[in-house]
Amino acid sequence: MSRFAGRVARTPQAALTAQPAPLLRDGLQVLLRGFIGNRQTLLREGRAMGLIGEHEDDAALCAVAYRRWGADLNAHVLGEYAVALFDPAAQTLLLTRDGLGLQPLFYSGDGERLAFASHLDALLTIVEPGALDTRYLGEHLTFAPHAFDRTPFVNIAKLIPGHSLRWTPGRLEQIRSWRLSQAPDVPDATDREHEARFRELLAEGLRQCIPATGRTWSELSGGQDSSSIVCAAADAGITGLETLSFVFPHCPEADETPYIEAVTARTGYPAHRLDIQQTPPFARVPTTFHGEPNLVLPYTAFIERYEDLMREHDVQVMLSGNGGDHVMIGDGLFPLDLADHLQRGDGRALWQGLKDWQAHAEHRRSLRFLFGHYAWTPAWRHWRRQPVSPRFTIPVPEWIAPDFLRRFRAAAADARCEPPDHGSSPSRQYFIERVHDFSALISQNAHQAVRGFEFRYPLMYRPLVEFLYALPWRQKLRPDGDRHLQRRAMHALLPAEVRDRVDKAVMTRPVLEGFRHSPAWFDLLTRQPQLIEQGLVDAARWQDAVRRARLGQIEGVSLFLAAAALESWLQGLRAHRADRPAANPAVVGI
Repeated sequence: MSRFAGRVARTPQAALTAQPAPLLRDGLQVLLRGFIGNRQTLLREGRAMGLIGEHEDDAALCAVAYRRWGADLNAHVLGEYAVALFDPAAQTLLLTRDGLGLQPLFYSGDGERLAFASHLDALLTIVEPGALDTRYLGEHLTFAPHAFDRTPFVNIAKLIPGHSLRWTPGRLEQIRSWRLSQAPDVPDATDREHEARFRELLAEGLRQCIPATGRTWSELSGGQDSSSIVCAAADAGITGLETLSFVFPHCPEADETPYIEAVTARTGYPAHRLDIQQTPPFARVPTTFHGEPNLVLPYTAFIERYEDLMREHDVQVMLSGNGGDHVMIGDGLFPLDLADHLQRGDGRALWQGLKDWQAHAEHRRSLRFLFGHYAWTPAWRHWRRQPVSPRFTIPVPEWIAPDFLRRFRAAAADARCEPPDHGSSPSRQYFIERVHDFSALISQNAHQAVRGFEFRYPLMYRPLVEFLYALPWRQKLRPDGDRHLQRRAMHALLPAEVRDRVDKAVMTRPVLEGFRHSPAWFDLLTRQPQLIEQGLVDAARWQDAVRRARLGQIEGVSLFLAAAALESWLQGLRAHRADRPAANPAVVGI
């Protein structure tokens, strides 16, 4: 099933009400979105327990895992999924998601009654949207990392990755069921052995993500991650794959056609292209309400073309390289192994590391800077069980209302900031935070925005992620470049021009050009905008920023996109509240 929503309530005989109707497997009612990866392992478990009958689908495997491991299900089941299992005999509902949190799961309620859904907009059909969450909105507008369990509404939460939620009449408990920090250590090995293990796990992840039936394509941008997926698939002998690339023929700084063509020539897979400039950002104002404000809202017209193409070719699964920046350490040269040396008290290794980074990194920094930012501060924050990710301040947009900014900062200061998992060292803690940041990003944007097919993420195959987590930091990042292991492991598979590139496409010009030619979006952002009515932005400064954006003169394009997306979402929410039928008494207050 592509999405689901359901609810239970404390009654003399609690029952599950859900859309679509749950599947019945081994006495359990099962609602499942996504896919199970380690099917053969679970089939063997089920047969050994006598639980595999006429059904061998993923829902049946979830039932096997529940009977075998209970609330610890997601510690043993691989894949990308959100699942609800209701046991009528035990009057128990279990909600869980894959350990990395690639599929979201939302809920609202308590031990008396509980509503839940795979998509926030689906949950809003049975739950009255509550007051807006100040901290969530502030994080969105300032590009701060989202808190792990928050949604735009104070009465609705998102299940934290690695956790399960168990409901019984009168009781609701959240259970820690899996931790990345408990990944097994990687045995000592040579560089060549680590590279071979990387390729082996990437091939496993690809085979797990590609279903036995139906058509599978893969996005191909020409970057390291999508190219690694396509080239690794060809090397593994995977047939039937086709690729989809987005091109900007009239915008050289955003177009990656030469890299795309190099990978296509190397692999021979059939290739498809979409010219984004035919339906640029801001081409159309969204008419469909989304559960969360997300950065794809300005790309509504393009997303519809994307979905049309998938329907035309009957594509069920799209592989994506998203997540690679996060687990390959490809989005910042942060030498967190310096903090590891400090934590261990290894002064010699710390001094050598500082000198290496000062001498060989592309951006030369003083020893004082390196020690303060990458040794002392993350080591101190790790000891205090606080996030260690370097947070170089993104300037707060000038249009944000000062009063709202104060309320947001107060809300963030009052909230508990301890991450949901704790690595054994600062560098491992940083890796965990990057994985959770990706989970929040992808569940908010891609999963909630498309219909008719599903994304899957081979680079987020859990054994691969666990392997990368446990590797020594210098296998992943060195002063002479990022993605150290990935570049070495894929040396013979990637075209040289792709393997050795250090740049990325720049999307600023297409975004600003799209907005310049969109009177509908200009009107949306300037005629009685909700951002002003809600007190989120200063009226005069916001109006001036929108006018300057139309002239291509705005700084911080990503921040402007975030604000524009939020305005579109707020207007959609207002319409949703107005069109919503009278609240069902069974869910009032949930």
